[in-house]
Amino acid sequence: MVGDGVSGRQRVRWIAILTAIALLGDSMILIVLPLYWEEFGLTAIWQVGVLLSVNRLIRLPINPLVGWFYRTYERRTGFFIAMSLALVTTLAYGYVQGFIWLLIARILWGVAWAFIRLGGYLTVLDHSNSRNRGELIGLYNGLWGLGGLVGMLAGGIVVEQTSIAFVTTLFAGAACFSLPTLFKVIPRSVSEQVRDKTDGKGDWFSIHTGSILLLSFTTGLVIFGVFATTLSPFVERMIDDNWTWHGLVIGAATVAGLIQAVRWAWDPFVAPMVGKRLDRMRTKGPVVFSMLLMIASLFFIAGSVHDFVLASVFLLVFQLISTIFVTLTDSLAAEVANQTDRVRMMTAHTIAIDLGAALGPLIGFLVVATVHLSFLYFMTSSWLLLLAIYWCWYEVRKKESEYSPVKNIDA
Repeated sequence: MVGDGVSGRQRVRWIAILTAIALLGDSMILIVLPLYWEEFGLTAIWQVGVLLSVNRLIRLPINPLVGWFYRTYERRTGFFIAMSLALVTTLAYGYVQGFIWLLIARILWGVAWAFIRLGGYLTVLDHSNSRNRGELIGLYNGLWGLGGLVGMLAGGIVVEQTSIAFVTTLFAGAACFSLPTLFKVIPRSVSEQVRDKTDGKGDWFSIHTGSILLLSFTTGLVIFGVFATTLSPFVERMIDDNWTWHGLVIGAATVAGLIQAVRWAWDPFVAPMVGKRLDRMRTKGPVVFSMLLMIASLFFIAGSVHDFVLASVFLLVFQLISTIFVTLTDSLAAEVANQTDRVRMMTAHTIAIDLGAALGPLIGFLVVATVHLSFLYFMTSSWLLLLAIYWCWYEVRKKESEYSPVKNIDA
């Protein structure tokens, strides 16, 4: 029974589950819209890129307002607004037609996610310390990823067997039935821990903070932007025709949904393990450098491969690396937030992710429409390689400052 006596770990778990339910409709759209855009009443492929980006773009000005909201008003109120908007927008995906109406729905979803994401981060920070922060971040990310698992499976499989309206109605129903749970697991009062950490902290930004925010931007650009929104076209170029298995239609949407779902399925187990390991590390710089090089290599390979089996292996490896990278970035941001200004740092972290996630689909579909998908992946690989070089330089500078009488790397 969930109630006032719920523990911090249980509270993180329940808020992650609520986040997963809110995410169902958005996860489905990522798979379905790039393949069935004409059925949504769209008239050009560029509209897909705009619709997959606008929910992130709107969060850029909204995130600071949400940060102010959580300083001032009840956390529960913010989550209620978010879940209500998630319900409405999920229904809209199945029952509205045309670019303008879908644009409005995506903007409203962007507002909902801004409330959910920052509220979730602050909940983790409220109930964590240096010994378990990474583990709880991994737990939170892994559990809300179940929304991606169900949404993408439904987008890839159930939509092809039934209809978009049928799936969105089911997802909206889940959001509706989750509202009573929200009032049981989310406290009414503003967290005193957040208040204490956000008073008089005007010196939160440094070179170290900026470097981490650059990683946050790259996480949004590469993982949630370029990769997530071009997965269906990437798979489609490997499959000539739809397959059938015992009467079940298996097309690019199904395969893309299954591949994405693999990550969301293992995230509840892998992400907390990764976070726990990160908690034990004195320095995470070498891990950052290694992850950037690995992801750069994988995107370079993706731009060259045209065999379905090799592509499937690449995608599975990429999913594992991206789980580690997302958990790593969130852990680094949370460390800085805990030492400086929690709301301000986590707001900046979400803005950086959203900026990257917004630019990803816009750049991606522009490049795909004018050049080729392979060129987009080569561009992404080059950006990651440049960032790896920068991070290597930064780590060398930081080590030099540790042995210098004047430590000015974070000045």
